[in-house]
Amino acid sequence: MKAKRILSDSDIHLLASRALKAAIRGLIKERAREGRSLVIWRNGKVIRVSARRILREQKEARLKKRKISA
Repeated sequence: MKAKRILSDSDIHLLASRALKAAIRGLIKERAREGRSLVIWRNGKVIRVSARRILREQKEARLKKRKISA
């Protein structure tokens, strides 16, 4: 029988953060497929944004990050 591993607070924080990010990614993709928007907080204001726009912005940010690190 394997001994139980005790998780540190930082391990728990990391796992929770990853789970939350995965859930948000799933929600954004689902809303984009349905053609629905999301309500988000941006620059101190609550705004409605198309899920497709958020996906496009995320893709652009990833590409920009790759160019910087390359």
